[in-house]
This record gives sequence, structure tokens and C-alpha cells, in this order.
Amino acid sequence: MYTILGIKKVQELSIMNILITGGSGVIGSRFISKVLHKHKLIAVGKSFSNFPEFVRLHKNFKFYEFDLGSENRFVIQDRIDCILHLAGVVSGSSNKTEDYMRTNVLGTNKLVIFAKENKVPTFIIASTASVYGHQPGKKLIETDRLLGNTDYAISKIDAERLVQLSGIETYTIFRIASVFGKDTKGFISKLQRLLKRKLLPFPEDSESKKSFIHVLDVVEFLERAVENPKKGIFNLAHPEAFSFSELAVTLKSKTVSGFVIRILIGKLLLSVVHKINRILYFLRITKNPKRIDLRPLLEFVEVNPKKAIQQFAYLPKIHLNSDWEHL
Repeated sequence: MYTILGIKKVQELSIMNILITGGSGVIGSRFISKVLHKHKLIAVGKSFSNFPEFVRLHKNFKFYEFDLGSENRFVIQDRIDCILHLAGVVSGSSNKTEDYMRTNVLGTNKLVIFAKENKVPTFIIASTASVYGHQPGKKLIETDRLLGNTDYAISKIDAERLVQLSGIETYTIFRIASVFGKDTKGFISKLQRLLKRKLLPFPEDSESKKSFIHVLDVVEFLERAVENPKKGIFNLAHPEAFSFSELAVTLKSKTVSGFVIRILIGKLLLSVVHKINRILYFLRITKNPKRIDLRPLLEFVEVNPKKAIQQFAYLPKIHLNSDWEHL
């Protein structure tokens, strides 16, 4: 009888209060579904209705409506054991520079201030491998230079620095490679949509390699980081990277049969697109001077995930060549 009560007490003590942002996104929703039965999740977001009913009605789920991109200070009274910061403006042509700075940088700063004021011991933030920028021929490690020059990459570099300089006891920065899987909207999904239209944008450098990781493998790393925190910066990726040539063959076999029209993306096309952007902005057809941005299609970043694999004792399981479309 004593043993049973002892086990129950240990189990109760292991329940954590996790503050999560971006919980309705592809990664966040998978994470919530995986751990909701064993931890209390306090979500911060713009709309309660973005979460499925089984999450909204669960006894371990609580929601605060708050826009991290607003000018308001973030305050809640709940005791928090860990902040899992997944929210942010992602790479995309419809976003302006100020969108990235307001949400990715100032939003992160709000959470850092909250963490320091409330002595939250663990802060985990989702960053991106894009912070390294295009460094062909290198399998990048966490101490390599950060040369990312897109608005998205720059905002994530700034957000990382805020966390590193915060003085928070244990921070974990995950530099996540391009995520693929069901319902994702990243590099792979965009290429598949173009392939369905018989189009294949092809960079001049088709042999540089790019790292990828499946959304479920990302979630596994997040769960392990929450339950067994490790301080530092970690690359998250499947160990095997792909060149664009290899990627094109793989995706074409999964997506479309027959011919596709290859569109070479080089300096000439980028120059033309730049001029089109300037004209659209000048004529006030768009408020975004970078409305059409092809740079992400040219940015191939290969990272070395060895540190994360060793520290979190997990080897990503889902390969880009496997049957992952419904996972």
C-alpha cells in the first residue's frame, strides 16, 4: 500500500505547467496532442477556436487570448515550470520587415521578461537553420557564423540573442531544419504544390545540400527537452541531407508523373523580380517592397544534428524517402 501511494505521489510531482505559444500551429498542435494527458498546458494565442474541441475541453488545457505582437505587457498569474515558445511569423512573401520584428523579436522579449520576473526555470524557443544563411559545402554546427540575411533569419537571430542574454537558468534554442509532413507549409510542401502544376523552380546551384526534419521528430525533441532540459543551442535535422537534384527526383516520384517545366532561378530572374517588387511598391499596389521573394528557394542550409541527437538521446526516424505524406 505504501509503495502504491509513493508511486502516485511521484507521478503527481512530475506534472508540469507548460506555457506554450504557437500551440495551434502544425508543430504546436502535435505537441499538445502528445503530452496533454500528462502535463498542464497553458496556451497563449489569438483565438481559442483555433484549437480542436478535444483540446479545448480537456482538464489539462487552459487558454489566454493575447497577441505577442501587440504593445501590451504579458502577465498571467499561473505558476509556470517551462515556457515553450513556438509562435512566430514564418518565412513568406506576404510578411513585411516590421511583422517579423514585432512578433519574432518583441514578442520573444515579452516572454523573456515574464520568465525573469516569475523565475521560470526553463525557456525553450523554436529558431531556424536559416540563421546560418547560405554557406555551401559546409555541414554547419552550432558555433558556426550566423549569415542569414532574410528578414525572417535576422528576426530569429535577434530573438536567440534575447534568450541567451536573459539570465534564465536553463534555455534551449532549437535551430530547426526545413520541416516536412502532413499539413506543413514549408519548403517541401511549396515544391509539391508547384510540381502538381507541372512547375519546378531549379536553382543554379543544384548540388548544395539542405537539411530536413519531419514534424513528428521535432515534437519528440520538444517533449524530451521539456521533461529533461538541456542548456544550449541545438540543430534539429535528420542526419541525411538532400541536394536539390536528389530532392527533385524524390518529390517528383511522390507528386506527379510525366514532364515538368523547369524554371531556372538565378541572378537574372532575381534581378527581374526585384524590379517588379519596386514597381508594385511604387505604384502602391502592394505595401510590401519584398512582395515576391525567391531567396528562400535558393537558400540551401545543411546542418549537423549530432549534438542534439546525443544530448536528447533521440535519432530522427522519418526519412524524406519514406511514406510520410499522411504522418
